[in-house]
Amino acid sequence: MNIRKLRFSAGLWAAAVGVVLIVWLIPDYISVPPAAKFTPGPTPRTFPAVLAWVLIVSGIASLVIDLLARSSAQTEPAYRLDWKTALIITGLTVLYVVLFHWIGFTATTVIVLFGFLSLLSPMRLLPAVGVSLVVTLIIVLLFSTLLQIPLPASFPALGF
Repeated sequence: MNIRKLRFSAGLWAAAVGVVLIVWLIPDYISVPPAAKFTPGPTPRTFPAVLAWVLIVSGIASLVIDLLARSSAQTEPAYRLDWKTALIITGLTVLYVVLFHWIGFTATTVIVLFGFLSLLSPMRLLPAVGVSLVVTLIIVLLFSTLLQIPLPASFPALGF
């Protein structure tokens, strides 16, 4: 299977799963307490609905990118994944799980995101550090303020 068929299939599946979540699973299987229906702020359905919409938007974006790529003269993907890169990605994912327990969400996310950016993008050192910090800050603010979901402590192994 070539990369275009894979991207098209992944986009189609992501959008379809998002639609199924929004239309059927979230309304039927996640109940909202009666008191929460009339109070401002997130309900138990908010976070799953946000994730479902992210799936829908990313799936549609993938489909649009695939359709635009078909109309262009580009035939080869710009990036090829080899075994070494796949193993490093797997290692970074395992590192994330291990470090998460010791140094918490924020520091682990910055470190592993920097590793992914260094590996998969042509970014230099300083911009990669900046992007890692900014993206992690956005995620922390999104969860703590908008979704009102507390993230794990900064350094749980040290007690703070």
